[in-house]
Amino acid sequence: MGRGLSRPVAALSAAAERIEGGDFAVRVDAGGRDELSRLGARFNSMAEGLAQRERFRRVLDAVTDPEVASELVAGRLDLTGSEQEVGVLFCDIRGFTSLTEGKEPRAVIALLNEHMTLLTDVAYAHGGTVDKFVGDLIMVTFGAPRTAADDALRMARCALAMVAARSRANEGAAEPIRIGVGCAYGRVVAGCMGSARRLDYTVLGERVNLAARRCSKAPAMRVWVDLGTRDALGGRARFSGLPPIEAKGFSRPVEAFELATLEETA
Repeated sequence: MGRGLSRPVAALSAAAERIEGGDFAVRVDAGGRDELSRLGARFNSMAEGLAQRERFRRVLDAVTDPEVASELVAGRLDLTGSEQEVGVLFCDIRGFTSLTEGKEPRAVIALLNEHMTLLTDVAYAHGGTVDKFVGDLIMVTFGAPRTAADDALRMARCALAMVAARSRANEGAAEPIRIGVGCAYGRVVAGCMGSARRLDYTVLGERVNLAARRCSKAPAMRVWVDLGTRDALGGRARFSGLPPIEAKGFSRPVEAFELATLEETA
């Protein structure tokens, strides 16, 4: 009788250890009608539920930024929206239409995926949150969902690093890709926005629009920023002054600065 009880208990213990290690495919023998068999059936049901939750988590990680996914799962995000200081970076490809003209759709997707993987790696290396991809454009935030004292500095470093990484990737490439980067820093509204059936975590506000407009105006392989970014960086960066630029959605021309260099030891 003792062996009859100890064997299924040992099997349950071993299976629990495997689940603790991340193996949600483990199952135990639930045949029979005694209480241990019923316990085994409940264990198997729990393992299936954990496996499904892990599949959902992997899908969530694939369609949103991992940091945002972690905050959502932990319930730490303010779904109603909050105001906070955030750096917003936009980067897109110059001459994308001519670059992809005549290419098969799969070739275009492959080119974009390779390019976006490069930029995403740079963004994550600088602590950025990838907000979204829109065609050939990537949007990265610094300070949402979690703010830090060096958000503007990390954004500036990321912008210059994206240009440098793209330049290295272009060396010897049959089809070099040239990018433009626009940045803005200041107060935005961050939260989950959309409909009752479909939500995205993102940021909204004037700073977002300013970053987008600077990105669209920046020459190839250059970084244009707003006054908020310049002020936040202070003496840690060098800028080239630019004439005020016309920006869609703004009644007056807005100030812009080209980010030239950044003190790496800052």
